[in-house]
Amino acid sequence: MLKRFARLRLLCLISGLALASACTAQPAPAAAAAPTYTEGTDYVTLPAPNQRYSRDGKVEVVEVFSNGCIHCSNFAPIAAALRKQLPAGVVFKLLPAPFSAEWLPYAQAYYAALQLGVADPDPTSLPLAGGGEEAPSAAAAELGIGTS
Repeated sequence: MLKRFARLRLLCLISGLALASACTAQPAPAAAAAPTYTEGTDYVTLPAPNQRYSRDGKVEVVEVFSNGCIHCSNFAPIAAALRKQLPAGVVFKLLPAPFSAEWLPYAQAYYAALQLGVADPDPTSLPLAGGGEEAPSAAAAELGIGTS
């Protein structure tokens, strides 16, 4: 007799779940219309492709980095390996980018080293902020560079 009621209870439970699902089903949302973009307002068409070559006629690969950025530091060995594998006619350049005002001294230190002719092609040659050595921002502050 208990088996008979167990089957009836299971049948009622499944029927109730099916009914509840049918009653709460939502119709499929209508496909959203693709947004329309207007030239001159939402985008600008460039008159010609950007210059892909340097003034010397070589292809340039530019690494944008900051010595204050841990991700740039982690990427440095990959960039160094890439630099060694570049074919003839390709120039590898470094572009220090101050991603924030606190990192401006790192870019200034790189440009100063470049002007002095002592810039290392490895952008991680300067220590990272908070590293074991004195960070360039602290040295720059002592020299009055980048302070207002």
